[in-house]
Amino acid sequence: MHLPLIRIATAAAAALAMSVPAAVAAPANQATIDIDDQNMTANGFAAGSGWTRVTINADRPVDFGIVALKPGKDTGGFANAIGKLSPDRTESWGDWVAGGSTRPGAPYVVALDMDPAWYSVIVYERKKQYQVGGFSVFDRPGGFEEPASTSTIGLRDFRFDTPRTLDAGGTLKVVNQGRQIHELVLARVKGKPAAAVKLAKQGKFGKIRFAGQPSQAVGLVSGGTTNVVTPELAKGRYLLVCAYGDARSRNKPHATLGMAQAITVR
Repeated sequence: MHLPLIRIATAAAAALAMSVPAAVAAPANQATIDIDDQNMTANGFAAGSGWTRVTINADRPVDFGIVALKPGKDTGGFANAIGKLSPDRTESWGDWVAGGSTRPGAPYVVALDMDPAWYSVIVYERKKQYQVGGFSVFDRPGGFEEPASTSTIGLRDFRFDTPRTLDAGGTLKVVNQGRQIHELVLARVKGKPAAAVKLAKQGKFGKIRFAGQPSQAVGLVSGGTTNVVTPELAKGRYLLVCAYGDARSRNKPHATLGMAQAITVR
């Protein structure tokens, strides 16, 4: 199992394998990030700020995160520091605005409301994390209106604010309404969903009976961020979980603090 260092603040986060969300059905402004070896190219961001449909491609399986640096932060200094920064310490430099996994033939696609800033793209692989490049979003209108979504999921400290049912193939608006970093993982489960919720809240992820590969709909994101994604969800019973944990949660997975919930996809 390929595991990004930046997400392994607890053993629980490592227990969940992740798949890749499908494309977001949203109009352009279109932008792409192509990751090749230890570098990247970015196209389409020059139009300016606002809602942007971003497609992340890679020539190999890649786990990634995107950080919007705070004004005045040195981009070169951040690139040198990121290899030793945990996600919570990274927030002294900027906000995690998106994250996920991509592989050849299966890009990660997300719609983001992008403010003017320098954005750094971080890759985690081979037991290390590093910046592969970045891009600027300029202080002028360039995006489109917020894309339509079928459901909204709020990530709070420490619970989910979500409807009990989701539409298969629906588009999710995922808003981190808390002050801490969170992620959104959806896992189809066998048997009674309440049993899976109980195990997740106990941190016993390895004992959960999964009915398929869990999907990391949204990777680590800071408070105040919004991601619009369309996960590949078949009909069934699902577990929503945030398995991330760091010093702020005393290294406990957020699921053990309440971020575990059962839903139905139909």
